[in-house]
Amino acid sequence: FDVFQRQQCHQCHNLHGEGPSIGPDLVAWVGHSNHRAFETAVRNPDAKIAKAYAPEFIELNNGTRLNGLVKSEEEDAIRIADRAGNIVTVSADEVQSRKMAESSLMPAYSEALISRTEMNALIRFLRKLARPSVAE
Repeated sequence: FDVFQRQQCHQCHNLHGEGPSIGPDLVAWVGHSNHRAFETAVRNPDAKIAKAYAPEFIELNNGTRLNGLVKSEEEDAIRIADRAGNIVTVSADEVQSRKMAESSLMPAYSEALISRTEMNALIRFLRKLARPSVAE
């Protein structure tokens, strides 16, 4: 759990459906993937971005640029969550342009951010939550 918090995964990812939902529930995700697929996704989040988590760039008429995950969209308003989990609601009339981002909201991996040992500890932690009977 220390690695999960220290790496600030909890700002975007929930565990067992609790917490923010900017990114996928990691317990559910790791429970349905193999070690290598999970590690690849963490180390290279831009390699494959699930449609449900594909961010958008939204430029407003006043020049403000937003980059985030569209949480809801109605005829007159768009709610978008940024990387920090802040939700911004903008009027549809304020939107000048929209386009899908080519990169994930998740920061790119760096050995300076998380060591291989910490990565393995994070994966063990999440796998244990996904399948409590899995031994460390």
